[in-house]
Amino acid sequence: IAFSAQGYYATGGEDWSVKIWNSNGELLQTLEGHPAAIHAVAFSPDGSQLMTGARDGKIRIWIWQSAQLERTLNAHEGIVYTVAYSPAGQLLASGSLDGTAKLWREGRLAATLNDHEDRVMDLEFSRDGQFILTGSRDKTAMLWDRAGNKLLQMLGHTARINAVRFAADGRSFFTASDDRSIIQWGLD
Repeated sequence: IAFSAQGYYATGGEDWSVKIWNSNGELLQTLEGHPAAIHAVAFSPDGSQLMTGARDGKIRIWIWQSAQLERTLNAHEGIVYTVAYSPAGQLLASGSLDGTAKLWREGRLAATLNDHEDRVMDLEFSRDGQFILTGSRDKTAMLWDRAGNKLLQMLGHTARINAVRFAADGRSFFTASDDRSIIQWGLD
């Protein structure tokens, strides 16, 4: 599920479609075009675009209000589990079963973040867009700069990391794991 700042939300599923809803639960649009289950959805910061990632390793970018497919990226060699827009919307990120996270600019690959040893389950941009946080089935989280350089690797979980989030203060972040723990990490 993805939420837009404008009050819409999007869902993707096993039926190979993406549905966009308003805050009253009314279905506004159905997007079809992936030949596989949808595992990831994200709205652009201005809410005009929707990025989707699927089991086929592809990312699709839509002008969702007109159901227009703007671009397809042959992104990964496995399921795309997570997608995100940078806060300014100029940089896109994706994470996959293939163990990589990738950064995209204007439809072109900008960087491959390939230090994880297993699938990338989640990722997020910092609020200022300068950093990317990734979490993996390999039990690690990694902090990267927007050029794709690894800055930190966090070890502390005993099972896969399913979710990563920056704190509002920008000086820390959180990881959540199948080991039934949430760890807060400081950047100071």
